Amino acid sequence: VSTTGAQSYGEAITLGANTTLDAGAADVTLSSTVDGAYTLTVNTTGTTAFNGAVGSSAPLTSLTTNAGGTVLVNTPTVHTSGTQTYNDMVSLLVGSTLTGSTVTFNDAVVGAGDMAVVGAAVLNAGTINTTGAQSYSATTTLVRDMVLTAGEVSFVGALDSASNTAHALTVNSSGATTFGGAVGATHALGSLSTNAGGTVAVNGGAVTTTGTQTYGEAMTLGIATTLNASGVTFGNTVNGNASLSVNAPVTMNGGSVTTAGTQTYSQAVTLGADTSLTATVGTVSFVSIADGASSYNLNLNSATALVLHDVDIGGNLHGTIQSGGVSQHAGTSLNVGGAS
Repeated sequence: VSTTGAQSYGEAITLGANTTLDAGAADVTLSSTVDGAYTLTVNTTGTTAFNGAVGSSAPLTSLTTNAGGTVLVNTPTVHTSGTQTYNDMVSLLVGSTLTGSTVTFNDAVVGAGDMAVVGAAVLNAGTINTTGAQSYSATTTLVRDMVLTAGEVSFVGALDSASNTAHALTVNSSGATTFGGAVGATHALGSLSTNAGGTVAVNGGAVTTTGTQTYGEAMTLGIATTLNASGVTFGNTVNGNASLSVNAPVTMNGGSVTTAGTQTYSQAVTLGADTSLTATVGTVSFVSIADGASSYNLNLNSATALVLHDVDIGGNLHGTIQSGGVSQHAGTSLNVGGAS
């Protein structure tokens, strides 16, 4: 259907063939339900409005909107058996669940309420901002640097950059941020940053970035976890159910890291606050710990033998070892300004 003016459909639509609606710069309004196992393409540089459920009774094969306009989703359900591709800005007027084999956002998304993507997600939007939660049920691929702002953000599956370039991810959430799968395992992210004020759960075993990782809020580790980066900053406490390995220089601003497994820091650790490193199982392994311009205290608590490497702090050093004692690695030094 091709018009130079607006198209408005007030009643329920059933697609009987693959369908394209062309309205030039005018609006396309679908006021009721749209169903049928066929493709729907809407081309307009105006506003496309879905005011009724899409594919709730009979999922569409695919849904595509062109670039240059705005898509208003005023329904809780958009369901396709294949892909959904939004090439223009999307505004979710209610909490919405977008279900498809792959859902691609090629422009910014704003939402009043929750947004759930059921299926693989391809994020090329720059920003996705919702007043409620955002959830991504399968693999998520970043095609550009992304900023996600929401009440909560949850990634159930793996999270990667597209294969050609490492992209940055910033998550701003006042609630829980959850990484359920590995991050950057197939194609590393450029960087990862989470803001202060909520919590972040790393449950996928590994986070890999070519640049920095900054965790602003309290962090939990669901399984043995490895962080690979150019630098890692902990802005709050870290608590883990297993081991933690950090392959990067680390800045400790959060006060404590507690794990039920060995903690391994393969590069320099810098204290930005009084810090306790506690391994209730295993030990704490590091190459150097220093506190820089300010003096901070360091507590090392280990279930098994603790081997000290370079330590250079202005504050106090305290160690509690359940078994195996403490030793100093050959060729390393212990410089403590306070008591030890």
